[in-house]
Amino acid sequence: FCKIISVVIHYFAVMGVACFVFEAIFANSMVHNKRKKNGIIPPFLNYIAPIIIALIPCLLTYFTNKKYYGVSGLHCFVITELPIMYAF
Repeated sequence: FCKIISVVIHYFAVMGVACFVFEAIFANSMVHNKRKKNGIIPPFLNYIAPIIIALIPCLLTYFTNKKYYGVSGLHCFVITELPIMYAF
């Protein structure tokens, strides 16, 4: 159970960063007038792409570093070792 919670925490942290990246791309396109419509990326992809982009590194990190997930005790966080830091 603790491994599942730590994977979910990791996923939402990476998804938050991915959403910020897509928001920055959107803001950049509006500031520099790259298109007549708002944004470069269609709105559908702007909401779906961060979910997929966050899922890929989260799953790759979990399957390559399973031993670090869910072993930190009470709060089920991921132990912050060097491979996990590079993955994030």
